[in-house]
Amino acid sequence: AALAVSVINDSVVATTSTSVGTTGAVGFSATGVSESVASATASASGGNASNSDGSAPSGEDSSVDAKIQKQSDNAETKAGDAGVGSSSQQSQDGSSSGSESGQGSTSDGAVAVAAAIAVDVANSSVQAYVPAAVGVKAGGALSVSTVSNMDAGTQADGSQVAGGGTSVGIGAAVAITLAHQSNDATLGSATALSSAPTTGSLTAGDYQATSLSLTALQTDQGVASPAVPGSSTAGPASVDVTQGGLSGREDLFSATATSGAGASKVGVAGSLALDLVDSEAVARVASGTLTLSGGSGALNLSSDDLSSSVVAALPEGTGASGGKVGVGASVGLNIVATRSYAQ
Repeated sequence: AALAVSVINDSVVATTSTSVGTTGAVGFSATGVSESVASATASASGGNASNSDGSAPSGEDSSVDAKIQKQSDNAETKAGDAGVGSSSQQSQDGSSSGSESGQGSTSDGAVAVAAAIAVDVANSSVQAYVPAAVGVKAGGALSVSTVSNMDAGTQADGSQVAGGGTSVGIGAAVAITLAHQSNDATLGSATALSSAPTTGSLTAGDYQATSLSLTALQTDQGVASPAVPGSSTAGPASVDVTQGGLSGREDLFSATATSGAGASKVGVAGSLALDLVDSEAVARVASGTLTLSGGSGALNLSSDDLSSSVVAALPEGTGASGGKVGVGASVGLNIVATRSYAQ
């Protein structure tokens, strides 16, 4: 079987561990762009045949999920040995890849055998925050802003046509996209990078400025969505969407599984495409005392969360064909949760 697994953990943080006092403006700004795609294409011979009861053959991983977890664990070990990423990112890689467990299934049970498997587990965190444990006294404006762009996709092509000498052909495809995006701008956050923030002469949780702007947006950063590896076709173009008076880039999430099999006796094909997306954008004053004086006194809180999620579970041509039996089924699941708060 052809297997492609990507585990992405992107993190951007703008904050302070000390109080800030100045006669001018104070700003905290974080911008993040996370783009990922995983693609797997089966060989002409497809995958190994399953047992008559639908289970994986002897010597093979018990299911598609087991195969994914086995290869993910191996990749995590190699990344740790090579010192890739920070310790927190390495720890998150383990929990991220583990979140796929059980997703390679439908209501009828787990998928035992597939010719092509593509999995993209993507986490993007963009945060700008002023901790509640410090204070800010600005002679000008105070701004806390985040911008996040994210695309994640998978493509699995299990279509194959075996020669007449092959009695059983397996051309199943599984494409799974798991994406989590957090885009948060916070004043008075309970979180702090330092275990002992410094307040100096200022009072913790006291914020003074001429105006306040808190924004968590998706302003387009001009980064193209990635193309499928090995393809000459460019990735999908990003689209700016105007909603509620705000204009932002629409994040793109997708999963495409194409199956097909042909053999002299039995052809078995099936497609499972799954998008599981969780995305939030939050701009908020969480705690503390806010005083706006000596200027416009303007207060602006805004957030947006714009996304498109598309799944396709398709047969190639006629799907499954065989001299005696052809079996094929396609399942597409699109599960999306989005949240946008300005409070």
